[in-house]
Amino acid sequence: MEHTTPSSKRNDSGSHWALPISIFLSALIIGGALVYNANLSPGASAQLAGGDIAPVRNAADSQAIASGSLREVSLQRDHILGNPNAPVKVIEYSDLECPYCATLHPTLEEIVRTYGNDVAWVYRHFPLSIHPGAQPKAEASECVAELGGNQAFWDFISELFVNQRTNESLDVIATRVGVDKKAFNECVTSGRHANLVQEDYDNAVATGGRGTPHSIIVDAKGNQRPVSGALPFDHFKTLIDQLLDA
Repeated sequence: MEHTTPSSKRNDSGSHWALPISIFLSALIIGGALVYNANLSPGASAQLAGGDIAPVRNAADSQAIASGSLREVSLQRDHILGNPNAPVKVIEYSDLECPYCATLHPTLEEIVRTYGNDVAWVYRHFPLSIHPGAQPKAEASECVAELGGNQAFWDFISELFVNQRTNESLDVIATRVGVDKKAFNECVTSGRHANLVQEDYDNAVATGGRGTPHSIIVDAKGNQRPVSGALPFDHFKTLIDQLLDA
């Protein structure tokens, strides 16, 4: 027979109250989380799951100006991987120091490989102030594009995403993708692409971007599907298929 000592009785009494107290505390925590998320913009709360938050306009301002503000894709202005005349384009606003952007990068590479001529990927800059090297790297990538062309640009940013923690100087990476080191450094020092990067940033905000990566899938009719964060291949595939079948 099991004997119950006074001390074990006290433990049983504590156990009797422990479950209700733990349930009450759990309810408080969950309730607090719901209130917190309710006060975030839809885009911001989505970024918590797979992106970096941008300290930009408040949600109401972003939503008010998002409609019709997406800049038209331009072969002369934009960086396009895949068929420039593809019926569907994935326009990504990205930050070269954002780890979630690095996660998304191979996903979008797979999208382009999978869909061939039906989908193109357009890369635009969205350097966040929380990443101090993002703006200089964005400008450096534009120097690579100017001096080495579209393929050199994509090779350069791919290297930066694969090796985000590298201590290699940007001019070494630029040289590796086929750009003259001296010309590259002169371009970077001039800062002549700062305005171009800022234009991309402003358009990201204007389309409702509140963190990186911020993507918009658009078809030839102008139908749009926004994607916040580094969501998986299947999520992009579902939205792309909707637009291709529309």
